[in-house]
This record gives sequence, structure tokens and C-alpha cells, in this order.
Amino acid sequence: MNEYYPMIWAKYFKVTAVENGNLTSQAQLWFNELQSFDEITVFDTMKKLKSEFDTFPPNAMQFAKLCGSSGFDEVLDEILDYIDSSDLDDFWWTNQLAFNVYSAMKYSKVEGIDNMELVKRAKRAFNQIDRTALIPIPPKPVALLPEPEKDEDWNKKKRRFHCALMNAIYRYNPDLFLCKETTKEINRDPVNKLPVLMRKLFNSNNAHGLIQKFIEVTGFKTKPPEKALNDENKTEWNKYRESLDSAMDRFVLDGGILK
Repeated sequence: MNEYYPMIWAKYFKVTAVENGNLTSQAQLWFNELQSFDEITVFDTMKKLKSEFDTFPPNAMQFAKLCGSSGFDEVLDEILDYIDSSDLDDFWWTNQLAFNVYSAMKYSKVEGIDNMELVKRAKRAFNQIDRTALIPIPPKPVALLPEPEKDEDWNKKKRRFHCALMNAIYRYNPDLFLCKETTKEINRDPVNKLPVLMRKLFNSNNAHGLIQKFIEVTGFKTKPPEKALNDENKTEWNKYRESLDSAMDRFVLDGGILK
């Protein structure tokens, strides 16, 4: 702040953050307000200061509010891409915050809520989510080379299964995606920092056996019906996805895969 408002900050605020080995009261206030935001969010928000507060610096609460709105457009764009995709199998998350916000929204495509309500839910979850404890994005399943029993349809089936399994485990207990390492270490490489159990469940080489166990436990047919695949309005497809999610929830609870 002293760099952006050198004269005003020195006059009205304490420039020194530490005195006698302790945070000053002003520094402690800023720490309390910003501790839920990561460094990238804070630095990106600093770039907006002159456009939002051109003559006088914000106080800690005002700056925290500005941090809370930083990056929402990008998050919302990815969530809408997920919801509007005609084939969810081809979609995979790239924005970790968007994945966490969508999961916290508890949104179901079958609900059919209007866009205004969807944006309100996304904004509410975006503002409330703890940026220091984000769940890593599970790795996108790697497509295998075509084999007699593992062709293009197999790869689609596998990706669909892994996507539904990821969401079901998150609904059951999101902490299962966290390692003992610190969140900062996890965020450097979310794929490699997943716990061993999660890496095993989402390993492409284990998909066939896991899908067979899913069918045995739930009796659910993983292949979508033709009417769902050919439904331009996605009504039948959404019904299929809802049924798959329900069956996957049962599998996570009763299939013994989390032991």
C-alpha cells in the first residue's frame, strides 16, 4: 500500500508492520481480513487499486471485499462451460477454484434453475469458500490406446465413470482428496499430491475392475440409453446423469472402495 499511496499511507497508517517482534495492530487487522486469500488473489487485486480507489487507499475490509470479487468472472465462465456442455465426458476442470465453487453450490442440472439464480448461487459460494483449503482437481483420466475391448467407447465410459465417482466422493467427504502435506504444497502440483487411495481409484489401469464392481454393487447400467445420447434438449441425458450420480453415491457408501 505504501508503494501505491506513499504520502497518504505514511500519514494515516503505520508503514511498519512489525514492532518489537510483533505485528502492529494495523498489520494484525489486515492479516485477519486477508488470511483466507492466496497470494495470487491478493497480488491480482493490488493491480486494481487505482481503478477502484484512485485517491485514497482502502481499509482492510474494503480491500478484502475487493479480493473476494477477484477472479469471479473466470470461475463463472468455467462453471457455465461445465453446465452447458453437450457432452460432459469431454469436459474436465482446469480452474481449481471453479471446481470447488461448483461443488459447494450443490447444483443439479435436473433442477433447471434460471441463469440469474445460478449466478447468485455461484457468487455466494465464491464469497464464502476458504481459498486456503481448496480441494485439488482429480486428474483427468488418460485415454488408453485402442484395444479390442477398449476402444473409443470404452474411453468415454471410463471418463464418465471417473467424473461421477469424483463428484460422489466429494459429496461424501471432500477431505479425502487432501494429503498430509500443506495446502500450499498440494496446490503446486494437485495431481501428484493426491492421496494414494485417490490416485489408485482414478488410475486408468484400474478402471475396468472398478467399473465391474460398481455394476455388481449397484446394478446400474453404465452405458447411456440411445434416447439420452440423441436428446437435443438434454432432458433425457440429465435424467441419466441424475440416476448415475445416485447410483455412484450408493457405491461410495456400500462398495468398500474407500477402505
